[in-house]
Amino acid sequence: KEIYHIKYSELTKKISELLQLIRNEQTLRNKEESLKFEFEEINRIKPQPNEEKELEHELKIIQSSEELYNNTSQVYRFLYDNENSAYDNVSASIKLLEHLIKIEPKFKEYLDECYKASVSIEEISKYVKNYNSIIQFEQEKLEVISERLQLLKGLRKKYGTYEAIFNRIEYLNDEIKKIGNFENEIKKLRGEISDLKISCGSTANEISNKRKKASVQFEKLMVDTLKLLGIEYSIFKIIITQTKPEKNENFINEGTITVYIEDNEYEANPKGIDMAEFYISTNKGEIPKPLANVASGGEISRIMLAIKSIAAQSDELPLLVFDEIDSGISGRIAQKVGITMKNLAKQHQVIAITHLPQIAALGNRNIRIIKQSQNGRTTVKTNVLEADDKIYELARLIGGEKITDATIKAAKELTKIK
Repeated sequence: KEIYHIKYSELTKKISELLQLIRNEQTLRNKEESLKFEFEEINRIKPQPNEEKELEHELKIIQSSEELYNNTSQVYRFLYDNENSAYDNVSASIKLLEHLIKIEPKFKEYLDECYKASVSIEEISKYVKNYNSIIQFEQEKLEVISERLQLLKGLRKKYGTYEAIFNRIEYLNDEIKKIGNFENEIKKLRGEISDLKISCGSTANEISNKRKKASVQFEKLMVDTLKLLGIEYSIFKIIITQTKPEKNENFINEGTITVYIEDNEYEANPKGIDMAEFYISTNKGEIPKPLANVASGGEISRIMLAIKSIAAQSDELPLLVFDEIDSGISGRIAQKVGITMKNLAKQHQVIAITHLPQIAALGNRNIRIIKQSQNGRTTVKTNVLEADDKIYELARLIGGEKITDATIKAAKELTKIK
């Protein structure tokens, strides 16, 4: 049963996932058109990472092209292309320093610095000249970039940040793929559910077979126990049935779990596939009928005692409570019920509420319960009875309020029964 319960729990979990997936599919399919429209709207613009910053930089370059051209031209003239350029002045300084170090070697260090400065000025001049040569005054490109930036800024305004645009693209792409992949996901889950239904059904079938075998033994024990309780000619049957579900093209019914056993499908619950009902006949010549429909009050009390007595042997119940189990019986039958309860008390603690002296006499400890009404309220008073008090109360149950030697004697006799 523990193994079955694990499988059953997994089966219900997978079915729940499938039902949720189907519900999500319908919701997403309703959204599919708007998702695709939004995706295509962004995709028409096709924004690229860092594109906005790059275009803004390019726009700034084009807008400042005239300034860039003039300034780079002037820098080139100052550094290189001029009679009094920095390059010419440094070159002249190098020649003088080369002459000076022949007289004073200390100028060597500064000559090296001038060499470096000459190289740096030459490199800067080349870069500025090259840069100046490629500057273009592109009014048309300026308009194209401006229009492109407007589109990108429109997206950024709609989604909050430029980075959020790409997060949205990823989300839309995933959702659209998910919709297209629903059939595969559903097919996969259906396969897992089908395997679990077979596995669960196999374990449920084992439980069912064990129940059927145990029911035969239980039926015999019930008949034997009922005979001890004064129902001499009883027939007790346990009818175990299974329910086959209605045909369902959708593979699953919400609210109904089913399992497969060989080629058959059965409704299942956390305890298996079985429904058990007690059938009984308490008189000769009668066929067994459902217990709830045929037993009298007195018979019900004894049948319940018999069931509890048998079940307690395997369930290892520490405590059994019988609330007026003696209802509808008296005399000899009451004594048999009392003896059965006394035997049951050898393995379990038994608490019984009774009005019959035959049952009360067999208790190891007796408590008298008295209801009292006072000042509009009902209270309950209890007294644990010592040996003499017990005999007195038993005599009162036998003969009423008038206690006689005969009722005292009868009470003492009842306590000697084993």
